[in-house]
Amino acid sequence: MKIATFNINGIKARAPALLAWLRDAQPDVVLLQEIKSVDEAFPRQEFEDLGYAVETHGQKSFNGVAILSKLPLEDVVRGLPGDADDTQARWIEATVVGRRALRLCGLYLPNGNPAPGPKYDYKLAWMERLHARAGDLIAAEEPALMAGDFNVIPQAEDARRPEAWAQDAQRFVEPHLDSSQVHPSDQQVEQLDQPGRHLFLQKLSQPQRSAGVYPVGGN
Repeated sequence: MKIATFNINGIKARAPALLAWLRDAQPDVVLLQEIKSVDEAFPRQEFEDLGYAVETHGQKSFNGVAILSKLPLEDVVRGLPGDADDTQARWIEATVVGRRALRLCGLYLPNGNPAPGPKYDYKLAWMERLHARAGDLIAAEEPALMAGDFNVIPQAEDARRPEAWAQDAQRFVEPHLDSSQVHPSDQQVEQLDQPGRHLFLQKLSQPQRSAGVYPVGGN
């Protein structure tokens, strides 16, 4: 199963480029961030014509996440559990039904700037909810994957100019995040399709995965 994560930064303007990339790369599943569209305005027919099922969690002008899948999707959940009052569309999860069912979670973690301040506080609270959801998935002992735009710089090699990010909220969260969760080893990637395996993926520093594309087991 070939899984990709793509911050599209506005589906309306970039749908043609995304469609061209899908035809070329042929991923089985794609997690999109920043679709910046309400659900009703998402151009789903164009993607369905390529054989993708489409599930969205949209928001007008901001945020928004989606899953495109050539495999069946079941049990879709919109919104990260833990705060019923959170109106920001940053989380979607579903079970991808392939050779083995995989619980797939697409996320767009808050930027947190300016920090300190309310946006940074919201980011840390969101990360606490993310940690809690990860715990639930691990306790379920079923294959699961979290991937998307984490807006976190846990290590110097994650930035071209680390010094430029020293005072940015994306760098401040380093003490709150176990970097091993967003920088898995090659062995962890290869073992994802084994029962009970869980992997939490950010765009990795290794050149072969710098585009955020992850081949995971078989269908």
